Amino acid sequence: MKEENESLPPKIHLPSNPDNLRAKYNALLAYINAVVTFRFTTLGFFLAATALILGVKPSFEKYSILFLITFSLYIIELRNRFLKNELAAMSRQIEKKWGYIVNKKPDYELDPTTIFGIVINKGDISENDKLEYNFGKWLGFKFTHSLALDILYILILIYAFINTILQLIPKK
Repeated sequence: MKEENESLPPKIHLPSNPDNLRAKYNALLAYINAVVTFRFTTLGFFLAATALILGVKPSFEKYSILFLITFSLYIIELRNRFLKNELAAMSRQIEKKWGYIVNKKPDYELDPTTIFGIVINKGDISENDKLEYNFGKWLGFKFTHSLALDILYILILIYAFINTILQLIPKK
């Protein structure tokens, strides 16, 4: 029994000093802003690279590079999406500690991470909150920056993949 308790991580208590919470909260908000800025900066460089790759006579190599760049950056985009949601949950947890409650949501509630409106990381939302989260009951998903980025990355990924395959087919 004693061995089991030693393997558990120690409980970490937030300090009761409001200045410490304020510093942590401000750091979380700055980090969220940095992650969002990185997402859109990466998108800008990606679109510029796409234009450069497709600006001259496309070939098998260029379509392959476009496919690999798109696939890699989409993975980075998804990771940044998870990170942003985690940081937002931590900042809401501090807000709860301060007694600042928005929409009467429970402590440390993650927004779901989605791809094309399909939840890939549910978080801790109830069915009632899920209805509020979605853009109408009949649409079933919310129009967000993430949805737009999903569409952009997937379309370019499909375009690059199809053209890579077409470049392999001998022309008559």
